[in-house]
Amino acid sequence: MTRILIIAPSAYIFGGVQNWLDYLLPGLQSRGHDVVLGLVDGDIHLADRYLSAHPWSHVECICSPTGSAKGRVNAISKMILKIQPDIVISVNIGDCMEAVASLRASGVDGFRLIMTIHGIEADYMYDLAHYSSVIDGVVFTNRLIERLALAKAEIDRSRLFYAPYGVDTDNTRDAAEKDSCTILWMGRFDQQQKRCLELPLIARELDLTVDRWKLVLAGDGPDAKALYAGLAEYIGSRVTWLGYLPHQQLLTNVLPKADALLVNSSWETGPITIWEAMAAEVPVVTSRYTGSGAEGSLKHKHNVLMFEVGDVSGAVNCLNQLFSDLDMRRTIVRNGRELVEQHYSISQSVDRWHDAIERVMELAPRDDVGTEFLDSRTHGRLDQWFGSDIGENIRKIFGRKWKHDTAGGEWPHARFRASHEERKKFLHFASTLDLPNHGLPSAESGE
Repeated sequence: MTRILIIAPSAYIFGGVQNWLDYLLPGLQSRGHDVVLGLVDGDIHLADRYLSAHPWSHVECICSPTGSAKGRVNAISKMILKIQPDIVISVNIGDCMEAVASLRASGVDGFRLIMTIHGIEADYMYDLAHYSSVIDGVVFTNRLIERLALAKAEIDRSRLFYAPYGVDTDNTRDAAEKDSCTILWMGRFDQQQKRCLELPLIARELDLTVDRWKLVLAGDGPDAKALYAGLAEYIGSRVTWLGYLPHQQLLTNVLPKADALLVNSSWETGPITIWEAMAAEVPVVTSRYTGSGAEGSLKHKHNVLMFEVGDVSGAVNCLNQLFSDLDMRRTIVRNGRELVEQHYSISQSVDRWHDAIERVMELAPRDDVGTEFLDSRTHGRLDQWFGSDIGENIRKIFGRKWKHDTAGGEWPHARFRASHEERKKFLHFASTLDLPNHGLPSAESGE
């Protein structure tokens, strides 16, 4: 039996990563692993609130009494020493890599580290590049991540593993064709990635071209107020604002009633919402988001209708075409359902994860980590004056604690932060790699 410690954030209860954990934890447990969920906790990351929406039987809370960078690393290190896992899996917690590096530099070994990557963001690649000689394996959900890892980090291809998101393919809805045009948009209300503030523009163009259109919004996020204001004239008539709903309620009560799922993101590493819609036989209209090319699963007029990122008129034209061409709609539904059955089921996703864990355990361990991999940057005046170790002891003695305004400040997704300009350049670079048959060898090809 392999003992697995999965370290994850608790500030977010709505999203694809949380839905992925909901099936991965029991899935790995059913395959003979002992799975412990380590939830980071604090003033903004609230483990109890997370567990009320996503319960799990074996949970450990990871708390930093000082809230500093050093305090976070120490808290994770202590949890690893307590649990004594065979594998540590980091889920969007950058300090996890530093904690493992510090443990190994001090002579603690005997376990492996897997980094999961769920976003096409420069910060994650910076972490991967810095800790590439510490990380034993990288598991990614979209094939573009593999191309980026090979281009941006010195990590051997044998340590890269593809395990896409999975969805339940056992249940289908009543596929009776209705004379309605209900469009569902679900996810995080965020402009930077999800481009949610395009929805008011899409609504105004729908008014001109599509009769009987309705838009149902399910989600929450930082741009919720701006989105609500932009759609104010339609809410209650054309637009239904559901806000946050538990995931199972979405799948059972909301998704089956939709006539189309709309996705207009700039990038995605799934998204799991597309696979869920296809499994429910709901046709998908989506942008050609960065990540869709390398993955190679979405095909225009075959299993989806696609438009260019930011093309509002293109999105509306696709919706209009979907609602006016019954034969195309049937084709898209049939082929979408076939795609998820063949490639994106929960059992296939868990099987790939199980295989990745087994293969990581077979790789040569990285136990000879030197102190050169440790992050020597100072954080705050006490660290600058006395060094991070003494500075942390002073905080503990006097009960001083960092105050954070955001979840990403309290427990950062990544240890190394890219600037705004660096992120723009990275996304541009990612889009150039996101071409079908780009020519880079695959981790599964053996080339």
